[in-house]
Amino acid sequence: MGVYRKKYRTDGVAIGGQWTKGTGTPGSADISATIKGRSVKIEVKYGKDRQSQAQKDYQKAIEKAGGTYIIVKT
Repeated sequence: MGVYRKKYRTDGVAIGGQWTKGTGTPGSADISATIKGRSVKIEVKYGKDRQSQAQKDYQKAIEKAGGTYIIVKT
């Protein structure tokens, strides 16, 4: 997960910012759980948000390994 870091002037007024890259696995799901010994990954999407290619690749890897990958939209 990336983090938005605000930039400030010396008087403390915000003047913008930038996103920094996260250190996790690219495309990893928003929520990870183990339920009765089974890996479950949940990706949350809101509005017009869609899966990135990295998220699609991550989903394939989880499902190939026998895990469950769920996309929640509501």
